[in-house]
Amino acid sequence: MTEQFSPEDIQKWHRYFAVECNNGAWQLSLDADRDERLYELLNLAHAAAYHWSKVGTELNHMRAKLLCAHIHAFCGMGATALDYANECFNFFTQRDTDGWELAFTYMIRAQAAHAAGNAALHASAYEAAQTMIDALESEEDKEIVMLTWVHIPQPL
Repeated sequence: MTEQFSPEDIQKWHRYFAVECNNGAWQLSLDADRDERLYELLNLAHAAAYHWSKVGTELNHMRAKLLCAHIHAFCGMGATALDYANECFNFFTQRDTDGWELAFTYMIRAQAAHAAGNAALHASAYEAAQTMIDALESEEDKEIVMLTWVHIPQPL
C-alpha cells in the first residue's frame, strides 16, 4: 500500500530540501576540499534549484540560478556558468536589489566570465563587484560577501 502525503507536507519538504541544499552548496563552495567534491557541489546546486522551482518565489529561483552559475564556474563549465550568470545579472540589475546581492551578482558574473574565457567581461564585472563590496555599509554583509569573494579569480 502506498502512503499518501498531503500537498502541504510535500510543499514543506520541498522548502526544507531547497534550503538545506542551497546552504550546503554555498558552504561546500567555501571548503578547502571543494575541488575534490565538484560532483557533490553540482548535485547540491541543482537539487536546490529543483526544490525552489516547486515552492519558491521568482527571487528564490534567481538566487538558485546564481548558485548554479557559481558552481558551474567552479567546475569549469564556463558556457553554462555564464548563461546562468547573465540571466541573473539581467534580473538583479533591473530591480531594486540590496547592495550585498548586487555584489554577489557581479562577482559571480566575473567568476563565470573567467571560466568562459571572456577576459573583458571578467575584468569589468570584477571591478564592479569590488566597487560594490567597498560600498557595503553593513560589516556583517561585507563579511558574508568576502567569504566568497576570496575565491573569485582576479583578472590578470
